[in-house]
Amino acid sequence: MTESTVGLKRRGVSESDSQTAVKPTRKSAETPDLEQLYRENFRKVYNYAYYRLLDPALAEDITSITFVKVAEKIHLFDPSKASFSTWVIRIAHNTLIDYYRRRKVESPLDEVGSDEPSSEDEYPELDERAKEVARLLSYISEEDRELVYLKYYEDKRNVEIARILDMNPATVSTRLYRAIAKMRKHVRQPS
Repeated sequence: MTESTVGLKRRGVSESDSQTAVKPTRKSAETPDLEQLYRENFRKVYNYAYYRLLDPALAEDITSITFVKVAEKIHLFDPSKASFSTWVIRIAHNTLIDYYRRRKVESPLDEVGSDEPSSEDEYPELDERAKEVARLLSYISEEDRELVYLKYYEDKRNVEIARILDMNPATVSTRLYRAIAKMRKHVRQPS
């Protein structure tokens, strides 16, 4: 963190706001408490990456890179444009894009002709319900998994999702509807 870091409080964010915890460090300037922000947002960022990648180790790497970027760019956060968690998820989104550009990796789940996802044994640490969710998510594209995650895990409104992903809110609605319909086709009925 540099001396030029502008505190969040001076931008109208209260110290009690759980989304943007601020801890005074000097009388003249305040800097964000990055440790607290990390604790409050780690799970959201990790889950966001995991829902996209379905790989715990890679999700941890993306999460780490995201928080390094957050620490470097915290002075650019503007609470009048978005909440802190929305801003952090946007950074995670961009980090994933950077990852794919560097690696030129396509998700094996998006391969043509792949009707059944990879084995459930791939997720030994998950309980049965989580395995079923992971299995269903593997039927939809990575981009649609991102929409489902933001809508149903983060409880974001379509307008917020559109802002994070830089798309039209109507497009968000349509893609969510289609993704959920595709997942429903693969739900296993209890025997």
